Amino acid sequence: MVKKYLKSIRIKNLALLGLIFWGLMLHNYSESFSFEIEHLLLFVCVIITTASGYLINNYFDLNSDKINN
Repeated sequence: MVKKYLKSIRIKNLALLGLIFWGLMLHNYSESFSFEIEHLLLFVCVIITTASGYLINNYFDLNSDKINN
């Protein structure tokens, strides 16, 4: 069951998104980057929003997946 959930939220895509997010944060604030709680909260919000979008997409695609295999 956990395997299906991780496949449903596309964990590899979320990991790649996380790498891109932190890479851009380091790039944009390369001169004076200091870790703040706001950065972590923004990261968590982006990951949770993306994962929920994947779940909603999978839910609404169930009927078309049955038709198209």
